[in-house]
Amino acid sequence: MKTTTVTPEKALANAMKLCARQERSHHEIRMKLHVWRIGSADAEKIIAELIALDFLNEERFARAFARGKFRILGWGKNKIKKGLAFHRISEKCIEKGLSEIDEKVYRQALMSLARKKEQEYAGDEESMMLKKLSQFLYLRGFESELIHDILFTRNTADE
Repeated sequence: MKTTTVTPEKALANAMKLCARQERSHHEIRMKLHVWRIGSADAEKIIAELIALDFLNEERFARAFARGKFRILGWGKNKIKKGLAFHRISEKCIEKGLSEIDEKVYRQALMSLARKKEQEYAGDEESMMLKKLSQFLYLRGFESELIHDILFTRNTADE
């Protein structure tokens, strides 16, 4: 990553532009300020200013992150939680972010993803297919209990 020295005033203006384009976490902005070689005291002042001006909002970021990762990338709640934790979002805001995901839509997305992926494993024997399918869904961030419930219910309903 390219590092450049920027004045605190210019850094504030640049950070405002970044935050205006899309939701950012406090952590992202801190890292950017570090790249711009802004001292920690000035960085904290800039972050406080961004919060006061409502350019930074942890809860709003968590909600936007959860919605986007679920709808666009098809991530499960576990992977979204880890992503938010990486951004150093509080547990309270993580829960608020996850509340953006409707449970019914979440289950439907899991079943749809399982059906699509199942076609790729069609040539495998059923036990191997279920193992590969559950591993894929788990790595996508879906909860193992839900995966088991969906796969077991779907397979017994087909009989």
